[in-house]
Amino acid sequence: MRRRKMTLEHGFLGRRNQLGLLSALAVGLLFQQAYGCLNGQMIDGSCICDLGWTGQMCDFCAGRLRLNDSAGFITDGPHNYFAYQGCNWIIGSGRPSATIWLSVDHLALECIWDALYIFDGDSVNAPLLASLSGLVTPGQTDVSALNHPFTVSNGDQLMIGGSLPSGVNTTNSSSRSPLELRSTSGYLYIYFFADAGYHSSGFNLSYSIESCPGDPECSLNGVCNNVSYVCNCAAGWTGLDCSVALCHELTCELNGGTCGAVSGECQCPNDRHGVNCQYATTDPHWNLVSQHVTGSLIWSHQGRASHTMVEYNSLFYVFGGYAANVPSYYRFEPLLTFEPSTSRWSVPAVSSAGLMPSQRYGHTAVVHKGTMYVFGGRVGGRGIPVNELWSLNLTALPLQWQRVVPLGDTPVPVAMHTATLVMDRMVVMWGSGVDGHGQPAIQYYDILMNSWIASVRPSGAYRTARHGHSAVYSAASGKILVVGGAVGNTRLTHLDIFDPIRIEWAQRPILGGPPTILQSMLLGPSPTHGDLVVVVGGCHYNDSGRARGSLCHSNELWIFDTGCRQWQKSIVPDFAGRSSARFGHTAAFFNGSMWVFGGYDGTFRSDMLRFTYASCSSITNQSICLDSSTLLNCAWQHDADLCVDANVVYVSDFTYQRSCNATACPLTANCPTCFEFDNCSYTTPGLGCANTGTSNNASRVAAAVATCSGLVPVPVSVSQYLKRPGTCVECKLLGGYWTIQDNVGTCSANASSGAVERCPGGEACYNASTCSSCLGLSDCFWCPSLTSCVPTLSYETRFAYSECIRWVDGSFPRRNCPDNRCSSYRNCSLCLDGPGCGWCEDSSGTGSGHCYNGQISGPLAEGSDWYGTTSSSNSSMQPQCPASRWFYSRCPACQCNGRSVCNASDVCVNCTKGFVGNHCEHCAPGTFGKIQLANQTCHPCSCNKHGDMCHNVIGSCSCEDYGSTGSTCEKCQDPYYGNSTDGGLCFRPIIVTTSAADSTNVIVGPFRNRRVQFFCSPSYDRRVVFKLTTDVPINFNMTIEYSNVQGIIYPLKTQSSTKSAKYTFEKHKFNFDGIDRIYVMLSDLPAGRPLNVTILFLYEDAVDIIVVFATFFGCFLSLLLLAMIFWYIRQNIQMALQRRHRAQALVQMAQRPYGTLKLLMDKTTPSHDASPLVVQPLAQNDKVALCTFAMKLPGAPAGSSTSSHPRFAAASALLGIKKQHLFRHRVQSRHATLLQSLHPRGGSRAQLLE
Repeated sequence: MRRRKMTLEHGFLGRRNQLGLLSALAVGLLFQQAYGCLNGQMIDGSCICDLGWTGQMCDFCAGRLRLNDSAGFITDGPHNYFAYQGCNWIIGSGRPSATIWLSVDHLALECIWDALYIFDGDSVNAPLLASLSGLVTPGQTDVSALNHPFTVSNGDQLMIGGSLPSGVNTTNSSSRSPLELRSTSGYLYIYFFADAGYHSSGFNLSYSIESCPGDPECSLNGVCNNVSYVCNCAAGWTGLDCSVALCHELTCELNGGTCGAVSGECQCPNDRHGVNCQYATTDPHWNLVSQHVTGSLIWSHQGRASHTMVEYNSLFYVFGGYAANVPSYYRFEPLLTFEPSTSRWSVPAVSSAGLMPSQRYGHTAVVHKGTMYVFGGRVGGRGIPVNELWSLNLTALPLQWQRVVPLGDTPVPVAMHTATLVMDRMVVMWGSGVDGHGQPAIQYYDILMNSWIASVRPSGAYRTARHGHSAVYSAASGKILVVGGAVGNTRLTHLDIFDPIRIEWAQRPILGGPPTILQSMLLGPSPTHGDLVVVVGGCHYNDSGRARGSLCHSNELWIFDTGCRQWQKSIVPDFAGRSSARFGHTAAFFNGSMWVFGGYDGTFRSDMLRFTYASCSSITNQSICLDSSTLLNCAWQHDADLCVDANVVYVSDFTYQRSCNATACPLTANCPTCFEFDNCSYTTPGLGCANTGTSNNASRVAAAVATCSGLVPVPVSVSQYLKRPGTCVECKLLGGYWTIQDNVGTCSANASSGAVERCPGGEACYNASTCSSCLGLSDCFWCPSLTSCVPTLSYETRFAYSECIRWVDGSFPRRNCPDNRCSSYRNCSLCLDGPGCGWCEDSSGTGSGHCYNGQISGPLAEGSDWYGTTSSSNSSMQPQCPASRWFYSRCPACQCNGRSVCNASDVCVNCTKGFVGNHCEHCAPGTFGKIQLANQTCHPCSCNKHGDMCHNVIGSCSCEDYGSTGSTCEKCQDPYYGNSTDGGLCFRPIIVTTSAADSTNVIVGPFRNRRVQFFCSPSYDRRVVFKLTTDVPINFNMTIEYSNVQGIIYPLKTQSSTKSAKYTFEKHKFNFDGIDRIYVMLSDLPAGRPLNVTILFLYEDAVDIIVVFATFFGCFLSLLLLAMIFWYIRQNIQMALQRRHRAQALVQMAQRPYGTLKLLMDKTTPSHDASPLVVQPLAQNDKVALCTFAMKLPGAPAGSSTSSHPRFAAASALLGIKKQHLFRHRVQSRHATLLQSLHPRGGSRAQLLE
């Protein structure tokens, strides 16, 4: 079962680099549950996909599929396609010259970058019918290309509407299918390729072999021709399947016409024309020119783009151009002439003597005094720009080419540039250089002096180098007008004015123009058109998010009024419909009309369009008369209500001339650009630029900052009229300076010391010769079909015409990075994934062989130039392969890649040593190699001793030591430190803390790693405690490295199968200085689950008994010593006070008054109580008093000779009287002592002082 798109109206996702194969497969899982296998069989719960499909539910196209049914449909799958999806289909019954119709029912692809390539044959070497991208949905019609068949009249071929006899697409008017393609070769080869950018809904195609289009055939409105299989429509019907009515009766009658009874067409009155008479004959309108082809010219293969067309002596001379895959049996004529008066094409006679220019495109041509000068362009298969200058004298037959070697400077090679004739000089502006970027040179060629100036330096405002722009010289103003173009992939929308005489740019560009490249630009053909410039078509696309419908190719006609300096779109209806939407075309004026030839809209157009201008007299409305969008310079005579030619009418008070619209604002301008125009402001986001009447500059600047914030960056300096540059190349192309700080690049207008001199890419891209070396460069991508490396920013102009049908950039898997389109592959399945490749099996029966460029009948030469295959004419280069061993649509049953043989069931057995896989297609574990590509073998994994396993194709290692990373485990991942090369380890730093709460918790895995390492460097000479806990048993090892003994690791502790560990680093053993390192290694980690590790290094002080006691006694003795010192000081102070008091007492005693006291003594026994005789308080101190006592002295013993004489004395003592009530008690209590201490003689008062 094959499922079509679930919806035909999917838009662009707008997500770049997000939806890849993995997310696509995830979506497939959901659909598998709902729908099962869409294109395969469910076996044991898994989808086994049919040939040509992949995905979890076989819902994405892949590989190559041959379709032989008489009818069917093709789709990329029911979902949005994924990154780098590539699919091939071959449609054909095997009958030569069989007619095949292909209907494009739905198409939604990113413009330019993703494409559906359709070839008229069985390989990519066949003529290219179309490369479709953008949006094509049901309901799009084209009523102008009615696919009229060829007729022969008087020996001439007559072609109407650009239809082709075979092998080239035709546009269908059927509402059932927007686009129909016809092949008469018997085969159609379809190739789909998507890059890694936007991913949309893809496509639905339907086909039929040897049957007429329509369902049923010819829509029952015609008869099928069973020879050509073209519908012969009945009267009143047209279209490829006769589904479009020629006359809509109601519309026709409203416009004054009638439906013809015989022809069925709308018969218009003389003043009307159009399918349904909807246009006045005086209105501006497009016509599809009926072209006559003379002689043997095969017109079906003369469509082209980026050619030149100049007018001389009433003839158009068309030279060069790009046309894809014109086969050698058709002649592509590089030089053609067209006579607009008779609509006749012919091949002019050209002398074969001398040199002739090689085929080229993207060149320029001017005519000066009857000689056409051709300069630059791309030549050869790689499309490298050249600096060749050729001349062709158009005044005499046969025409003669001549290579011009100018004097002076050497011309700069360019393509996609402009050349403008200014009197006797040709001014060459910018273009794409050899490096793929905009070439900043403005070159002058003096035709009369044959002198070349390679680069002039204009004054005035700076202008950005670009390519794909257009330029025209206005003789009235003497200025060159330059519009459009691209800087990298950025479209420019402004018009620049250049003075070629003063070599000066105007200070301010004119904003709001068409955002296109490769458009045509012409000045008004006659004075009637005044100073109006016309811009036709162009490549509209810049980003999928901005693509409007199917406008990858523009059909717009823009008008620039040089007098009013304003842009606006023409109000002229696009009568030609889709046929006028194109880019890379040329345009010229003749006889008051504009003629447009060729171009590209997914196909190479060979039609000629004619744009007929209106006349002023046909306009009856005043506003339209004065509107420049009519492409006329008219005036309004209000007294007569007539529109007249302003260049011939007498201007009077009754005549209103066209005036500039002062209130006009550029509708296409972004927010900051809008504020560049007077009175214009950006309204509510989404409504665009409009006139608000605000003329105050200060308020408008403030409004610009406030309104534009967050929408579009306010333009500054070098990027004033462009988006802010985001890459180095864009910045330098804009004249800015690119600076890189902390791996972040920024663009500025001012030079700085850190600005880079040269960006990566550019010429470096073109110098890369292999896919891997190309993708190793910045901003480059690889094109295998051209074996060339190209800067990414030049893609849209370098490969605008599908020159490269498959390319890869840095996001592409390197393991499948092919150097060539076919011959790089050594694997059949990869070979058939490539566009147009086939597999030639050798005779070994092991599935080995060679991949060749080829077709169903056999291989072709790998090399072919850009306009056609050379293999048929160069048989010496063509590989030989027997038909029995040539596989083009499927691989041989036995696929062992030459490394084994198959059993009876075509299963590989016993792969050669070093290879594994069901088809021996992979390197064995521990080895790697791109063995799918030629000249590649398996190599041992190189992981710097951090593991033994790696990716078996690209060799990216599975680093088994945690912290080591890189493709070869050569570096440490953040926050690990160390040298991971040659077995070195990476360690995670752990900080020593002072709190156990600050432990480090690390979750390691789940992983394949075998060990993890930590290190710590204590910075204080203190005791350090280490603690470790894990949730599962591991092996633990701790070592230390001292700073003064480098290179020697000392073991500390080892434990096996432990969940915890502890170690103490004593201060007296480890004298840490902040440089010593402690290493901790955990090994034998658990597989398949995470490891939770808690690790702690803690500063901690230990309790030492000796130190404690020593400290205690030291402190005690110190305190005791202090106490003794204080006691000694106190004693000295007290003794000093006592000495002082004694001295005072002596002074007092010496100073007391003397008197006589009579003492009466009795002989009774004395009482023990003693009372002083005299108490004399001291005036200075009321706490003491001097007391005098009568005392009996010890006398001689009784009977001695001296005993008869009594001994008495008066004694004085200093006694305290602090407490009066104790005085008497004190005196009595101390009486005995006092008596015993008295000296026998007087004068002992000092001895009694208490």
